Amino acid sequence: MPKSVKLIKSGDSQQLKIENVENQNPGSGQVLVKNIVAGMNEDDAFVNVPSDKQFIVPGYSASADILEVGANVTGFRPGDSVVYFSKNMACYQENVIVNAEDLIAIPEEIYQKTAAAAYFSGMMAHSLLKRVYIVDSKSIVLIHNVSSGIGYILAQWANDLGAIVIGSVDSDNKKTFALECGCRKVVNYQSENWEQEIIEFTKGYGVNIIYDSLGGTIHDKNIACLTKMGILVYHGAKLNQMSSIDIAKISAKSLYITFPSIFDYKSNKMERVLCADEVFGMIIHDRIKITICDEFNLDDITQAYDKVKSNNIMGSTIIKI
Repeated sequence: MPKSVKLIKSGDSQQLKIENVENQNPGSGQVLVKNIVAGMNEDDAFVNVPSDKQFIVPGYSASADILEVGANVTGFRPGDSVVYFSKNMACYQENVIVNAEDLIAIPEEIYQKTAAAAYFSGMMAHSLLKRVYIVDSKSIVLIHNVSSGIGYILAQWANDLGAIVIGSVDSDNKKTFALECGCRKVVNYQSENWEQEIIEFTKGYGVNIIYDSLGGTIHDKNIACLTKMGILVYHGAKLNQMSSIDIAKISAKSLYITFPSIFDYKSNKMERVLCADEVFGMIIHDRIKITICDEFNLDDITQAYDKVKSNNIMGSTIIKI
């Protein structure tokens, strides 16, 4: 019987249980896949169990092999190698029923490990750089927690677009990694005056856009760093840690604040197909390098969960299923 990870209680890795589950048959428009590798990032580690559910099966994205195809499915067949993300999660499970519309074929040049590590994060990076705000060579960008699974891909892509990229990290030993990802300036967001460092680096101008997955803990310093009409983008599962927002400080500089969800920006099948083509193309042509810093087996899910949640990472974390 296939294995499945169940999260019984939010935020507690000791409440991750591995159990056997029954196989299901795909219905119309569905396929049964065998997950091979799941990606893991902050969105997975900080996900909450809804109050109306006893548990959830975590994991937003995975690479997989198709086992069985349901009725009215075209373009896929058993044995195909695919990648997907799902709002319904359940990727930390061996066999899963997935809507065929959510599947993307993995190019021959891309390994399944790479696809699992890059797909969700790459799609999110695409949304942030090309949909929420169009980053170009005139942009000055600040990426918080740049060593994270999304952050380091975001930095490389923004740099490829010609932007001036500033990255923040929580420890000095991550600064070299951040520079290698295309940052021209790296600050430690645990220090007292990092916002002043950024103001000085930009010669008093500030930054056009900030990407923050830290949950609003440094909100006021973000506001100080933004130039007039700048954009503050909060993303990720830590948003529930947000404190109240002082509208007066926002209006004083005509700022914008947004909280984009990948499930809104990539809700359209054609958008996902075109975006995946861009993401994989960037990897194939070495414009984005995928760094897998940690690999865990499904049985070691507790260790993976704790490591990502502690932010002790520099790159992508994957779960071998």
